[in-house]
Amino acid sequence: MINNKRGIQLMGRTIIEILIAIVVVMLLFYAGYTIFQIYFGDQKEEQASGELGEIISLLEEMEVGEERSEAILTPKDWHFVSFDENANFVEEFEKPYIMQGQICLCICKDKKCEICQPIDKPAKMNNALFTIKIPKDVNIINLNDFYDFKEV
Repeated sequence: MINNKRGIQLMGRTIIEILIAIVVVMLLFYAGYTIFQIYFGDQKEEQASGELGEIISLLEEMEVGEERSEAILTPKDWHFVSFDENANFVEEFEKPYIMQGQICLCICKDKKCEICQPIDKPAKMNNALFTIKIPKDVNIINLNDFYDFKEV
């Protein structure tokens, strides 16, 4: 009888050790997943932010009347959207609250744009605000009142 009590104690202790080991392994997997997401998870958002920064820099460098070509390449299947100070929606895309009342360009993953930067004058295509599905090549002309975009 004493041997059975000892066996039950050992078995209970072993089960507790196994459960603790399972919890530790799960925490390690979660930590690994979190670290992976930090370093590799948001690359499309980083690409979009970098692409938008390049376009804004190009616009700032252009003289009035100057024409340039630009390839908007990343992230694929996102949208390049122009907003003026009065438009909070262009087609189905919504300008972020922080940009309301400003002229801006955005690269949008879905209908609520999050990656936007202000510009000094509106960007238009065929005299209207626009959306372009990425990837796309465009010609840009710096006119007095707005930037004129044309799909190539």
